[in-house]
Amino acid sequence: MEIVKVDEGDFDRLAKLLNWRKTGTYDEDFNWSAFLSNELSDMIASNIIWIYAARVNNRFVGYVSAAKIPKPDNRKCTIYIDELWVAKKHRNKGIAKKLLEKVIEEAKRIKAWKVRLVVNYDNAFARSLYHSLGFNEKPAVFCEKSF
Repeated sequence: MEIVKVDEGDFDRLAKLLNWRKTGTYDEDFNWSAFLSNELSDMIASNIIWIYAARVNNRFVGYVSAAKIPKPDNRKCTIYIDELWVAKKHRNKGIAKKLLEKVIEEAKRIKAWKVRLVVNYDNAFARSLYHSLGFNEKPAVFCEKSF
């Protein structure tokens, strides 16, 4: 298993992975061109978002996406982990931990102020994983508006 930073050359594998997450089935022939955001290339090139993927036998089996949120003062930025997913048959193998460690490593390298994420309260497994990596839970209310 190898953790790689996704770039344009990986879009086919990334789209197949995202479709796998959505449908529950890996489709080798999935047509990815209309699936990914047109802005994804620009976002990845500008380093606004990072996507790291776990690759096993040349197939992506998990990913983490994170965004850099600039700060208007001397705090350089906060890294927000938006999504973390590993295919069921590849879970409990340390892949999620390796993906998160890669984001944390990059956050330290660029001297980010913090790394943040949101997790469902009842997801004890994920919360335990985050605690093992040094994340602390904070009392907060999460608000969201859908469009």
